[in-house]
This record gives sequence, C-alpha cells and structure tokens, in this order.
Amino acid sequence: MSRLRLQVHMRPSFRKHGFTLIELLVVMAVLGILTAILLPVYSSIRNKTQSTVCISNLRQIGAAFSTYKIDNKGNLPAVGFPGSSSVGEWFKSDFFTYLSDGIAFNDYPFEKKETSSGVAPFNNSPLFCPACDPEDSIKPYGVNLWLWQSQRSYPINPMPLPDPAKTMLVADKEGHLSYINSPSNMSSNSESKLSDRHNGFTNVLFCDGHVSSIPYREIIEKHHDITDPFWGWGALVRPSGD
Repeated sequence: MSRLRLQVHMRPSFRKHGFTLIELLVVMAVLGILTAILLPVYSSIRNKTQSTVCISNLRQIGAAFSTYKIDNKGNLPAVGFPGSSSVGEWFKSDFFTYLSDGIAFNDYPFEKKETSSGVAPFNNSPLFCPACDPEDSIKPYGVNLWLWQSQRSYPINPMPLPDPAKTMLVADKEGHLSYINSPSNMSSNSESKLSDRHNGFTNVLFCDGHVSSIPYREIIEKHHDITDPFWGWGALVRPSGD
C-alpha cells in the first residue's frame, strides 16, 4: 500500500518539471511564426543597407569624375581603347587614380587575386556593389555607352548636355561588360543591361553628380530608346584640338 502511495505521489512531481508533446508543438509553432515574421524584416534591412552602400559607391565614382573634369579642362575620360570604338575597362584608364590608391584593385577589381599579403580586398572598393556575389566576377557598374557614341577612345566634354540631371553617367548593371546599353538595343540576356538587384530598383549616377534609386520598370518603360534624354545620345562631342 505504501509503495502505491509513493508512486502516486511522485507522478505529479515528474509532470511538473517536464514538457508534454502538445507544449513542445506549441513552442515550435511560436518559433516558426516568429521566424516567418522576422526573416522578411531582416531581408528588408539587409537590402536597404546594401542599396545605401551602393549609392555611396556611386557618389564616390561621381566625385572622381568631377575631380577628373577639373584637372582636364572639363572633359570626361575616354572609355575605350586608343584608336578603337569599343568600350574598354574605363575604370582602368587614368580615371583610376582619381578613385583609389590602387591597394584594393586588381586587373579586374571584382575577381579574387592572390598577393604576397593574401587576397586583395577587392570587395571593399567603390567599384564593388555589396548586393553582388563576391565570388562572381561581374562588373557591378557600367558607364552609359551612348554618351561617348563613336568617340569612345577620346575624352568628351559634357557641357552640351541640355539637362545633366536627367542623363545617366554610371549605373547598376548585370554581366561582365563595362558599359550599359539602352533597352531598345539589348536582348534580355545581354551582358550590358541595367540591373534591378536592389529589390526592383536601379541606382543611377547622373551627369550632374547626384544619385537616385529608380524603379527598374520605370527606366525600361519611360527611357526605352536612346533618343531619350536619359541616355544623352548625340549631345556630347569630342573636344576640339584633341
């Protein structure tokens, strides 16, 4: 009889310090709900932070272009190879020295390269967008192809632009090329198309130096053709005497 009483007495104590299956399921359900709520918030904060850093990068690039213009009679640097109409690695021209001391750059700033001190910190340079995968070798920013037209191996003067605040200079892009083509002159899988990597937005540096985050669809729909002021086609000329 005493043994039975002892067993009855111990059972409540065991239940008091344990968890039932229902209680565990409730806890798991609550954790699942919290995760579902917090993940989008975290993703939104991360995307916003990446876009903010990208905008800062473009402002640094814009400041470098402005300083270059001051030192070069108001001209923008050539973006092509000498004697060629092709667009080269514009960031590797003499413009390069206005953007960085070179420590964070390799031949291709977006590819890892072993050095005597380890891997060069390419992903800390203003030419690298944090929304891109550092393992990829895409060029996150491209120059507006149509500003230079066929004068790509020469400096150009932006003064003839009717409204520099409406004409793109550099922007987010996809692929491995160094320039951006207009929507009417590229296919859907082009290596030179604008990027919408910031949650459907494209960060754009304009010729007056300001940076805006613009819905990608707005650019595609409103600035589809190169005749739009957004592209500045036909406005700039090679400086006389060069």
